[in-house]
Amino acid sequence: MSLHAAWDVITGATPVPGLQSAFTVFKFIVSCVQNVRTSRQQLVGLANAVGQLLAALQREFQSNKLTVGSCAQPLDELSSLLKDIHKFVQTEQDRSFLKALFHADSRISAIEMFYRRMGTTTTAFQISASLNIQHMLRDNERARVEDAHALTERFVVLRNDHNELRRELDINHKNMLAMMVSIERRMEENRGGNIPEQDFYAHTQHYLALTSGQEVKLEDWMISAFDVDYGPEIGAGGFGTVFKGTWNRTEVAIKLIHNGSGIAANVEIWMTLRHPNILQFLGANTLDDKPFVVMPLMPYNSREFLRIRPSWDPLYILRDISLGLEYLHGRKICHGDLKGINVLVEDSGRALLCDFGLARIKADITSRTRTAGDTVISGSRNWMAPELLSGSLPRPPSDIYAFGMTVYELYTDENPLATIPYGDFIELVFRIGVRPERPEEDECPRMNDGIWDLSERCWNKDAKARPTARQIHDTIKILLLGSSREPVVAAPLEQASPRHIPPSIPPPLPPRRIHSPPPHITPSPSRRLYSPPPHIPPSPPLYTSSPHPLPPPPPPPPPKPNDRKEIQQRQKDARLVETRRQDQDYLTVKFITDATFAVHDDIDLALLDDKNGWPASNIPTFPVPRQQPYFTFMSRTAKHFGYPADRIRLWVLVQRQNKTVRVDSLIPESAGTLTLDRIQKNMCPARNDLPLYLEILSAPHRFSNSIMIFLKHFNPDKQTLSGLTPFILLFNAYISYKEIKPTMVEVMDPELTFYESKFRDGDIICFEVEISQDERHKLESKGLRSNAISHYDFLDNRVMIVFQPRLYESDEDTPRFTLVLSKKDSCAMMSKMASKYLRHSADVELRMSTKIGDGSFQPVGKHQSVAEIVNPTGTVISYFSPRLNPPEYSMYTS
Repeated sequence: MSLHAAWDVITGATPVPGLQSAFTVFKFIVSCVQNVRTSRQQLVGLANAVGQLLAALQREFQSNKLTVGSCAQPLDELSSLLKDIHKFVQTEQDRSFLKALFHADSRISAIEMFYRRMGTTTTAFQISASLNIQHMLRDNERARVEDAHALTERFVVLRNDHNELRRELDINHKNMLAMMVSIERRMEENRGGNIPEQDFYAHTQHYLALTSGQEVKLEDWMISAFDVDYGPEIGAGGFGTVFKGTWNRTEVAIKLIHNGSGIAANVEIWMTLRHPNILQFLGANTLDDKPFVVMPLMPYNSREFLRIRPSWDPLYILRDISLGLEYLHGRKICHGDLKGINVLVEDSGRALLCDFGLARIKADITSRTRTAGDTVISGSRNWMAPELLSGSLPRPPSDIYAFGMTVYELYTDENPLATIPYGDFIELVFRIGVRPERPEEDECPRMNDGIWDLSERCWNKDAKARPTARQIHDTIKILLLGSSREPVVAAPLEQASPRHIPPSIPPPLPPRRIHSPPPHITPSPSRRLYSPPPHIPPSPPLYTSSPHPLPPPPPPPPPKPNDRKEIQQRQKDARLVETRRQDQDYLTVKFITDATFAVHDDIDLALLDDKNGWPASNIPTFPVPRQQPYFTFMSRTAKHFGYPADRIRLWVLVQRQNKTVRVDSLIPESAGTLTLDRIQKNMCPARNDLPLYLEILSAPHRFSNSIMIFLKHFNPDKQTLSGLTPFILLFNAYISYKEIKPTMVEVMDPELTFYESKFRDGDIICFEVEISQDERHKLESKGLRSNAISHYDFLDNRVMIVFQPRLYESDEDTPRFTLVLSKKDSCAMMSKMASKYLRHSADVELRMSTKIGDGSFQPVGKHQSVAEIVNPTGTVISYFSPRLNPPEYSMYTS
């Protein structure tokens, strides 16, 4: 197959008005296709098909059967289709041979989808009779077979000629290890798949091992440059540059670290962090000279969020920051670079900390080469504590100082201390003690006395006098009692008056960014810097060198009891009125997507509601007018999630009789004129909301005797379940995995078909990689789950326990921390895990007791189970450790 037909279209016609831009984009498509080498016949066929479509439209417009005025919408869809094809072939043109090989399945699927979209376009122009899309699909299938045959022949050449192999894969000493890791992972994922491809991988891996003299030690967190695709730059800072990118067919943020020598040592710590206000770590590359970290792509940083939602109270963001800091400090981790752009915010308003630990890494790297007398400053100068300016390494109190500066930043939308010249900064801030001055009330009306007092306590020059993250959170909870407005959780972002309910699917927002630095903002001429007079003595510290620290200063006086009660009642009444109005006019729609399913470590596809003390899953949620037609809702949904309307389908979730929540019924295309209220009452009458699963169509069609099931993978090393993309399987396929039920997992009979096992749409199967008995015993000896059955049992019996010192305030030596245990665990196991967290030696024994009604403590026996000493309302427990003096701790469940 050649491009002659496509070139004939380009050179043989002058585009009619309305098709000029389409012909221009088509030229770019043909130019890119000329340079691709993988799936060449398929891409040539796609280009020729586009040429046939444009030729047919040219004839229709020339004969006046079509006019520009009557085809405005189809022309826009045509333009969008051609731009997507051009972007696709341009990406394929730029891919290396190995990357193209890794992306073969997604490339073949994308080509088929483009043919489907062309069919939709011909229908919109009413020229279906002029083009036979089914014939094009058959030609595409023949081209796919030809491409596969050509690739197999290419494998033979590369196996027999190592010089050609090195040239084709661009093998050099810098990328060998990364290439070996990526190939090893593909071999594991595709085991039992394409035989020629597997043989090529095995041969290449053997050659790389011999040439490099290295062996691959594959870690779950490893992501190489061959596994990601870089997109546009979306931010830059002192530690690296952030790009929007793709990994595992998912949009992510890729932070390219300027100097990542210390990343590998911190990866194991980052992997263990799990908290609602900490940005999830997905993986990292430490295999070549361009290290990077992969993170979820978030909509906004905190300053961008507050600009878009000016009615949002910054206290809610600060509350989330304090919770994230408390978690990090409890794990003996310092953030090191806290500021507004390193706090990311979801559409729902939840704030997450990111970039923690990078300042310490940079300081460690720099300290290896500095000479005596040098000062290492790693971080953002305007937010840095005085002790950091003198060269100290980050510690929890320095994060608290940065928190105080972040308070000022979020309330004023200005960088703190922005008017101080660079050369005078250390002199004024470190030696003289200059701090930001409180803004005028008309400049910053939300800044009240309580918030300003909290800021001043945080940026105290004496690090010991600063509050802890927990004390900050307690103070913010009191301040929130008088807050003028509570944020509506999970509402879509948009600029709207607080009196108006936002629309169901928000309009397009500014380009999404992560870590992007705020624009330079010139401070107001009236804004001054505050320096305490030298004759005024500093405020007394919160802690002294005494082993019995003084209590912290009291928080700002709360409202009088009667005033507080009145405020709370007014807030409660207002929320009740608003809720009732929303229930009458708006329907809450919840979306479960492949991305939310992938990170859901629990039963079902997601937790739609709070359950047994565990919060509902963080899934996209929108209020939608009940009377909105379904076709309008579908169009807005597709636009919001970034897919063409013909590539998505929506399934309703229902609760089955066994109490599981599963995908149940597909909303048919014929429901376009029905209102959402009618759909909800007909298809999901047992709930007050409408939970939906968003299916992204990748296969051209579903067989009539097929079902859609969801797969989960249990990873014994990570002790997690991870959801995979739903699979379309034929009834006569055989399985050997495990099926998820409400409180149990059944081993499936591999001899039975799906039909014989009575599977239906929405069922979930969990699978695991078989491990040896020795490996199982090793995991179980550490108190870990060795198979999916034990993991599901843990999920059904888990309880969260919070430990806090009973006689002292939490600090670095006596932290407040949280453990998640099973109710079936023994108290001896609980003691062992708490001791391990506190980094005690194995011979240190913890003695625990429960607090009973009269306030006294009753000893806990080692052979008791956790279930015997905890209850949902919170059981206080103290434990005694010879390592602490006096070693009294308390513990309660939540």
